[in-house]
Amino acid sequence: MFEFCLGAFIVIGHNVFHIVPNEVIVLSLLGLISIRLRDRSWSAMGFKRPASWRRILLIAVVAAILRILLGEFLIETVTGFFWPKPTAPALANEITGNIYYKGASGVIDSGVAGLILGSAYMLAGRNLWANIFAHGFIDTFGIIDAFFR
Repeated sequence: MFEFCLGAFIVIGHNVFHIVPNEVIVLSLLGLISIRLRDRSWSAMGFKRPASWRRILLIAVVAAILRILLGEFLIETVTGFFWPKPTAPALANEITGNIYYKGASGVIDSGVAGLILGSAYMLAGRNLWANIFAHGFIDTFGIIDAFFR
């Protein structure tokens, strides 16, 4: 319960009151410390050598494709009937203080992304490498897509 409250304080402290620096870095470090103190191993966090790198890459590719296709063709299309299409901010500082800059569509899209990546993690036998690769594939596609638009 203490860890949950500390995490909530960090997120709210950063996003609402601006008294905590970038919460992602702080939460990541605290998470690493917490897991190391409890389990004393990197494999407890999902950093372990998989039995099959081919299987991990296949799960990552499928997760990335599913994430990209659902985001581009289903989520934006369906949510477009109910809410305005999300618009990317021109500058990064436009995001500061604007909790829902991507709108309701972005919240749903992020939730679906979490479900897909969480499923990939479980299918990979709680191995984090599938998520690392999937996230890399998704970001690479995003950069290429943005370049050619």
